[in-house]
Amino acid sequence: MNSWSLQLQDKAETVYQTLSITTKGYQMTETTLIEQMRNWRHLLHQNPEFGHQETQTAAFIVDKLRSFGISNVKTGIGKTGIVASLRIGSSDRTIALRADMDCLPIHETTNLPYSSKKPNLMHACGHDGHTAMLLGAAARLIISSFSRPKNGVRECNP
Repeated sequence: MNSWSLQLQDKAETVYQTLSITTKGYQMTETTLIEQMRNWRHLLHQNPEFGHQETQTAAFIVDKLRSFGISNVKTGIGKTGIVASLRIGSSDRTIALRADMDCLPIHETTNLPYSSKKPNLMHACGHDGHTAMLLGAAARLIISSFSRPKNGVRECNP
């Protein structure tokens, strides 16, 4: 487990425990997922990495995807890129979701509690949010795959 995961675990232990997604079952609310996504975004925002140097960011993402039970994760795509595949059901249909994870060479002066810890690097472009949302989408897809009813109809509460 990398240092970012440990920081997040210390910061949000309860949320981390509720987000244990396994094929044996889980307990999670939409509020918990939203809270977890916010924590991921703040952590990523504090630790920006410049393009093709996002090694800690990539490791963090891979760790999260694997903790969700997604085992088909390819790394090193274009140096630090990641491709994860998840098959749900028997359909041949495919959907692709993507997010950038690099930052900009800007010094952050916001003084927010989750401001960049790296001088002259900042997620001013929103890629920290995009990455957190994509992790949230992956978690939600896993959760949805466990809650599919036999008749093919499922209530959706956006």
